[in-house]
Amino acid sequence: MSSTLFRIGRNVFSNWVGYVVNIIVSFFLAPFMVHSLGAAGYGIWVLVGSLTGYLGVLDMGLRPAIVKFVARYKTLGDDLMVNRVVNTTLIILSFAAAIVFLASLVLSFFSVGIFKIPDEFHGQFRLIVIILGLNLAASFPFSVFAALLAAIERFDLSNAIQISVFLVRAIFLVVFLKLGGGLVAVGVIVLVAGMTEFLLKARFSLKLLPTVEINRRLADRDTFKMIAAFSGYAFIINVASRLSFQTDAIVIGAMLSAEAITSFSIGSTMVDYLLTLISYMSTTLLPLASAFEAQQNYEKLRQLLIIGTKYCVAVILPVSFAYLVLGETFINLWMGPQYGPTSAKVLAILTCGYFGFLSQFVANVIFIGLGKLKYLAYLNIGLAVVNLGLSIIFVKLFGIYGSALGTAIPLIINGSIIYPIYVCRLLKLGFMEYLRKSYLRPLLLSLPFLFLILLCHYLIDISSFGRFVMVIGIACIAHAVAVFHGVLESNHRSSLSDKVRNLLSTR
Repeated sequence: MSSTLFRIGRNVFSNWVGYVVNIIVSFFLAPFMVHSLGAAGYGIWVLVGSLTGYLGVLDMGLRPAIVKFVARYKTLGDDLMVNRVVNTTLIILSFAAAIVFLASLVLSFFSVGIFKIPDEFHGQFRLIVIILGLNLAASFPFSVFAALLAAIERFDLSNAIQISVFLVRAIFLVVFLKLGGGLVAVGVIVLVAGMTEFLLKARFSLKLLPTVEINRRLADRDTFKMIAAFSGYAFIINVASRLSFQTDAIVIGAMLSAEAITSFSIGSTMVDYLLTLISYMSTTLLPLASAFEAQQNYEKLRQLLIIGTKYCVAVILPVSFAYLVLGETFINLWMGPQYGPTSAKVLAILTCGYFGFLSQFVANVIFIGLGKLKYLAYLNIGLAVVNLGLSIIFVKLFGIYGSALGTAIPLIINGSIIYPIYVCRLLKLGFMEYLRKSYLRPLLLSLPFLFLILLCHYLIDISSFGRFVMVIGIACIAHAVAVFHGVLESNHRSSLSDKVRNLLSTR
């Protein structure tokens, strides 16, 4: 058990280090890019990212399939099946990569007339679509190796590679934008950085798994059928995710303007940071959930759901409270007062919508680990269609706030009602017991955090980043103490205390 806790702790910690680095760098880089590229240029960058992101559905949900099956067969000691899974998915994804690149070429020529893009950006728009399409296409076959690192629970190594490449990429972006580079220069830097990351992950995954052999003869039809049975539903979920989370920029670009995308994306990006944080916590549990499924240990799966959800909620609540109370203050300081009021309203709407959805990320990991995706696939595609329909209707009535509402409403239905009921039935866990053990204590212990930031908001003039950091820092320290004593499981608390004491004693 101690080794399992160590692996989970190491993986979550490494994910969080990557997250913190991403936040810090993006904090400085995002406003720099907005002001360097201009509202229209930055809006086009976000729009192209959303457009090419839709082509990402062509990975057909294979990455979680690789993680699940490699983790399963490694647990069972079946190296032959590991090789069959790797080589079968590698062939599939190589074909998908070719389709993605061809589709990006077509998209680059036909999408200019659909969106309200200033004439002077037409040529750059086409080139950026092709460059990001190429980057996405290359990511498909190389995602096999990234999934291998996840399957053997080496998130620490994967994050070390990502952080290193990300920092170098940020430096090059700043240098080239200062030298007068535009959208095309940004795209080329992203492409080169992506290829570097892909190659490094491939090299280290093969080094850590010497039994893995890249040989097309190891791919076979039976393995393809097994993977397809799982990934088909994962593909539907992936499509639904793209519709839910990458629709807004496209709807706004088609019905409003590129500049409006920038105002919306500032608020939505802050929610994306929270989504990434919770994703980093929960995805580290997928190999463990797959191993428990292979052992048919449902008691461990119930514990994983309750404890994992409780820890996620303990993180989601204070961030959500900070967004709702201090969101406009932060955006004014970060991006400028011209964006604060508008982007903060978008942030508030999305934050309310995302709470229940994010709290169910551990449940989603367990669904994948168990291979129970059919019901969820159709549920998610249905909600995604509702999202798209509501966004189109509401954006006509309320502008970018309507697009945010169109996203938030289906997420509330999905994450706050349907997901928790379904996971409880699946694991034969009482619904009220799940809510009480997973939500009640984190909610009560987050109230002091809310009280502190409300008090500071009304009593202190938070007119500088120094004061903002001071307020958030004090509130976070108080919340961390409350979580340590009131939310962490006793064995986790003892293990963490021992590690801290050992670390201090070595110094």
